Amino acid sequence: DSNSNDEIKEILYHGEYNKNGQKEGLGKMIIIKEKEKIFYHGIWENDNIYKGSIYYEDGSKYTGDIKNNKRNGKGQYKSENEVYAGGWKNDKKDGEGTLIFEDGTKYIGDFKDDQFNGKGKMEWKEGFSYKGNFLNNCLHGKGYLRGKNDHIYDGNFKYGKYHGMGTFKWINRDNTEYYTGNYICGQKDGIGEFHFSNGHVYKGSWK
Repeated sequence: DSNSNDEIKEILYHGEYNKNGQKEGLGKMIIIKEKEKIFYHGIWENDNIYKGSIYYEDGSKYTGDIKNNKRNGKGQYKSENEVYAGGWKNDKKDGEGTLIFEDGTKYIGDFKDDQFNGKGKMEWKEGFSYKGNFLNNCLHGKGYLRGKNDHIYDGNFKYGKYHGMGTFKWINRDNTEYYTGNYICGQKDGIGEFHFSNGHVYKGSWK
């Protein structure tokens, strides 16, 4: 991600102009900053690039809509750590998109300020999956989490932990046990009931 506080030292442009001397049509541009160089190749209108590709010195690349020399609109970004396709606002992921990390972990859903915010679906390489609400990259709100061994939690989260009402199912071959009740910070706490695989049921308080 480019550093917006990095002072621009020089701008070089090679391409087409209109009769008023404004950049218009196909062109290439290099912005030389104190700490980095950014390369642009695309289509200009009214002296500004609005669609094309941006190349960064670390090898990452963006292709899509551009405004104010930043990733704005819809576009795809590739680096050695991730591939993202979706919405952008001032160089940050914003709106709906799909993000795939280097290890295969995948997120599809809403972004705001470069983070998972809103509704989305996450699939981890270990086999876990989650569908529900996110807040600043955390599982937060109502959601459905499935573990690699098919254990399931369906309920409320707070900053990544079970919190509020929820149901957790332990599934082992033909046996299923489950708890329905209240959680606080990932622990069974409050009123709830536990259904054992032998048919017994405990209803009452947890701490």
